[in-house]
Amino acid sequence: MANNAIYALTDNQIVKVSYSRNKYQTQVSLANLTGVRDFGVDKDIYVLTADKLTKYTSGNAQAFPLPNMTDALTNGDKILVASNLYIFEGNKKRLIMINKNGSLINQIYFPTTSNPTDFYVDEGSRSIYLLDDNKLYKITF
Repeated sequence: MANNAIYALTDNQIVKVSYSRNKYQTQVSLANLTGVRDFGVDKDIYVLTADKLTKYTSGNAQAFPLPNMTDALTNGDKILVASNLYIFEGNKKRLIMINKNGSLINQIYFPTTSNPTDFYVDEGSRSIYLLDDNKLYKITF
């Protein structure tokens, strides 16, 4: 939920659902998307594909520069947009933290996990919640 609305990813578009005047209204925010794995919203929309991040401002695409890393982003699964951006790569058992200018803040690897599938970051408490099979881990960063 962002900007008093709920955003949803359908087959090839991101839809904004808002409630006004006692009824729900739906509008397409972005269309004709391909290969989208996840997205996040603040005042902009960040769209994640396997190896790329695109930022949309007022519906206009802007290439988002990812930092140079020894192990480049190749299989991004999920993104969380907060004061920073958090990109999760489950197959590499890592979380990439970047600022909104594309500079690398940190990479955190989870080598002792089996099958990490989801995450959440609480920036206020500096905690990462990591779901690994049937286990939920809390990691302080």
